Amino acid sequence: MGTLTFCNEDGTWGLKNYDITKAPSELYGAICKLKDYEGTGLAPEQILEIDKLYRDRLKEIEDLKQRLAAGFEWIPCSERLPEDSYSVLICGEPGYIDSGWYKDGHWWTGFSFADIKKDIVAWRPLPEPYQQDKCEKGEDKDE
Repeated sequence: MGTLTFCNEDGTWGLKNYDITKAPSELYGAICKLKDYEGTGLAPEQILEIDKLYRDRLKEIEDLKQRLAAGFEWIPCSERLPEDSYSVLICGEPGYIDSGWYKDGHWWTGFSFADIKKDIVAWRPLPEPYQQDKCEKGEDKDE
């Protein structure tokens, strides 16, 4: 397939049979894009395939970002409390973070009872535990 643009040894370029210095700015921009496209050496179908793959990967990345964000948001205690005896991360004021669980109207941390309900303002589920084999292989447990 022939090209409509050319490039000289000194790096200057142009459009065959047309003086691009006289082109309106809107047309010059299109000619620049044509030169860049022709420089790839790809057929239009290949460009469309690459574009589709790129859009698919962007969607996958956005989906992963949303999945990650959903699992790491703090849940205000005023909205809801965790299930009884379910271990969670807890956040108190000012900036107190610990693991604990809620049972029978009280927050528990470690091995002792601590009625710190008034200080705990938010909680979130614990992250999945580290699994060396899956991390090394790049596997995702949800797939």
